[in-house]
Amino acid sequence: MYEREKLIAVKNHAATMRPSHKNIIFVLIVIIPNSRGISFAVLENGDKLIDWGTKHLPKQKKGDEKVKTSCKRCYRNDLRIMENLIDFFNPDAIVCENTTAKNSRRGTRVRDLLRQISLLAAKRKLAFHKYSRIQVMWTFAEYDAETKHDMASLLGRLFRDLESKVPRKRKAWTSESVWMNVFMALALCVTFFEKGDNQICD
Repeated sequence: MYEREKLIAVKNHAATMRPSHKNIIFVLIVIIPNSRGISFAVLENGDKLIDWGTKHLPKQKKGDEKVKTSCKRCYRNDLRIMENLIDFFNPDAIVCENTTAKNSRRGTRVRDLLRQISLLAAKRKLAFHKYSRIQVMWTFAEYDAETKHDMASLLGRLFRDLESKVPRKRKAWTSESVWMNVFMALALCVTFFEKGDNQICD
């Protein structure tokens, strides 16, 4: 599939992201916890990007005596970041990666955090959905986007505010751009609507 055709396909798909009732505004928060903090994207009705970025955790110095408790502090800070996002945007649903899937490489901190976020969502009566990396890959395979860079490039063209933030192709010896986590959050969003899980707002 040619690049222009892929973009048209994604745009046409975006049109199906809106709730069936015109008077409903559906707000979705998608999160990707990582070593830097929490990367997120907030969307209204699927195709309107409201906010995005990475909420960074406080940096720890190697000689700091508090390093021993840094994991607990990071955990609390992560949860607080999520609570603030929920309080500010008042979403209808939260989406994240399925860290219990066989192909997940996420560590204990992220797994425990997402477990607590799922409990927080239940407490706030919010829908909580999670998808594996394989499910995301299957979704984007339809648009011939096989790698993270392919997905980010396609999403950058769909969400023009982020087009200039699409990371360059990663070299084997370079670390991954923090912006890639934001694009992976958007990839989870597309997967969410592809699965039809926005029907909770009908």
